[in-house]
Amino acid sequence: MYGLFAYCALIDVINKRWLGVLILAGVIGKVIFDLIYLPELSGLAFAAHTGGVVAGLVLAFLCKILTLNHS
Repeated sequence: MYGLFAYCALIDVINKRWLGVLILAGVIGKVIFDLIYLPELSGLAFAAHTGGVVAGLVLAFLCKILTLNHS
């Protein structure tokens, strides 16, 4: 879910919708909060959420780049 939120938020930021900035800041803030305050035993959950956010951001950038080349 974190990846989906990051993807949609970045697409909104690219399309100049201000709500995407708030959602993206919230998702990144949550990942940073998890990094600082989660117990050490939940490392897999943190890695999965962080990986999802990174994958969502990369996919959003790739989609934007690929649509620019075809327009």
